[in-house]
Amino acid sequence: MDDATQPSTQPYTDPRRRGLNNSGLDQQDIADIICILHPGSIAAHTAVAATAKRSSQHILQQDDGLEYDTGDTFSVEPNRDIALRFSSEVKNLSSGFYFGRNTSRCDIVLSPDDSEKKISNTHFRIYLKPDGILMLEDISTNGTIVDDAQIRRDRKGGAPTTQMLVHGSIIQVIGNETSCGIKFIVRIPSRDEFQAQYNQNLVQYLNRIRQATKKPEGDQRRDVHDFIIPQQICNSHGMRWNGGSKYNVTGQIGKGAFATVYKLATKNDGALFACKELDKRRLMKNNVLDQKVDSEMRIMRDLEHVRLQFPYFSGFGKLITFEAKYRSIS
Repeated sequence: MDDATQPSTQPYTDPRRRGLNNSGLDQQDIADIICILHPGSIAAHTAVAATAKRSSQHILQQDDGLEYDTGDTFSVEPNRDIALRFSSEVKNLSSGFYFGRNTSRCDIVLSPDDSEKKISNTHFRIYLKPDGILMLEDISTNGTIVDDAQIRRDRKGGAPTTQMLVHGSIIQVIGNETSCGIKFIVRIPSRDEFQAQYNQNLVQYLNRIRQATKKPEGDQRRDVHDFIIPQQICNSHGMRWNGGSKYNVTGQIGKGAFATVYKLATKNDGALFACKELDKRRLMKNNVLDQKVDSEMRIMRDLEHVRLQFPYFSGFGKLITFEAKYRSIS
């Protein structure tokens, strides 16, 4: 009998055969995990092992029967990742997840012992903003690197203190030896059919934070509602402009006959903007722009609201982009 020459339509390695989605995660995890940190260096694998020994709830792979060394040395298992979950018990709910050297103050341990002095007791934290944007804040002495950009608590050299994290972001902490630094790659799972459940968990999580930080009296902040648009795997979402050096395109808000509104966030502080993109090809008649363009611009120009800003207007190529501050109007 001849060997099969065509690949199977559903390979036996397909995670869906094991009740998992395309990300290889089960239903509970896919709706619970905020992001995954994949170790990209030996020091990062050692950090994962140290965290698994002390707080296994932050490890993604918990059901494969593998055990970590409980002695003074750590066996490095290359198939382990850090998973930040809504359901995780953390040191400080309102602050997100702390990373560092001090086991009593940090959720994720970056060093198995006290010898790595370039890692601060609390080196950085990863957290979600009230609008669902994933951020990293440096709280260390020596700084953190995100996507080759220095992030520093002391703002040395004009460095920002925070940076937005997206799918594929690289987090680095330089150790005593440059070659032995910690490196994590951020992964944001594809939610697929579990997006609605993830959105619900996100809203509940943000409301738990709001309640935890609520002042006894006079707190006028409202609960987070279901209309929040969560950060998704970072891509253009159909937008021709990629956001440049200042913005990340994080989602699509709505679409009309000749325009699409996208959700953008600034890379340094995660501030949200809505960006309306007009497709000139749909507005051209005999190589002349339709009056709809003037009408659209006139409507935008006449908008007045305390929560609306118009930073700039730019035209490039076949597209016109108009940007306004993204906030709900009420």
